[in-house]
Amino acid sequence: MTQRTASIDVGAQFSSTAGRAVTEEEIAAFADLTGDRHPIHVDPRFAAETPFGEPVAHGLLVMSLAVGMLPPEVTHRFIMRRVRDVVFRAPVKVGEEIHVDAKVASARTLSPEVELFELKLRVRGADGKAVLTGNLEAMLAPWEAD
Repeated sequence: MTQRTASIDVGAQFSSTAGRAVTEEEIAAFADLTGDRHPIHVDPRFAAETPFGEPVAHGLLVMSLAVGMLPPEVTHRFIMRRVRDVVFRAPVKVGEEIHVDAKVASARTLSPEVELFELKLRVRGADGKAVLTGNLEAMLAPWEAD
C-alpha cells in the first residue's frame, strides 16, 4: 500500500526502460573533470593486469549517470540533499549497459512548500545484478515539472 503525500507517492517505483551504455569517452571526460585519472579507469594496459582485465568506470560516474536515468517527473522536481549508504558492488566496464531501479522509501513535509523524500536506488549491470546500491535524499522543488 502506498501513502500519498502532497507531491509523490511513498512506495512508488521507477525503472529505466532503456539501458545506457557507459562509454570510454564518458570515462575519459569524467577523469578530466574530476582529476581522478587512476589507471584502472584510463589505462587499458594497466587495467589488463588487474582482476577486472580491462578499464572500468568510476563508481561516482555510474552513480551520476543513474540519477540522470531517473524519469523526468522525479529529476525535474528534486534538489538532491544527501547521498547515503552507497555501495559499489561490481565494476562497470566500457560499453556495459546499466539500468536503474528506484523506490520512494519515505517522504515527510518539512514546511508547507518543501517535502523531503528518500529514494532507494539500485543500478543493474548487463547481467541484471546490482553494480551499485544506495539512498538519495532529496527535497521536492516548489516549481512544477516541464
